[in-house]
Amino acid sequence: MSLFLFFVHIEKLIMFVQKNNLQFVATKSMMKSPKDCQNINEVRECIDTIDSQIIELLAQRLEYVRAVVPFKDKTVDAIIAEERRDQVLRDRRALAQKHGLNPDIIEDIYKLLIQYFIDEEIQLLDNQK
Repeated sequence: MSLFLFFVHIEKLIMFVQKNNLQFVATKSMMKSPKDCQNINEVRECIDTIDSQIIELLAQRLEYVRAVVPFKDKTVDAIIAEERRDQVLRDRRALAQKHGLNPDIIEDIYKLLIQYFIDEEIQLLDNQK
């Protein structure tokens, strides 16, 4: 394929992505593996890419948190959903262990995230009153 045709295909792909409001996330195959990084800058670039993805995913998670509010009872207890919160924490601990991460640290991170999302839900609930 000629270079010109390659760029035509890329342009069509970009237009398709924009038209359909799609997002691309760098995958492991798009980034160098840690062992293939040749210097500290390459390692840091990959870490920054992953951090960016984490933030984007947290923003996406917040969209779902906001979307769940209309389906819940309009009480603080329903927003907190203690049983669901406890199940999420247990599940995330198990995922952390599965992936070789410290489950206590991951649980602490998720406690902070869940509290942030609960606060967001309560704010939405208050704004609807």
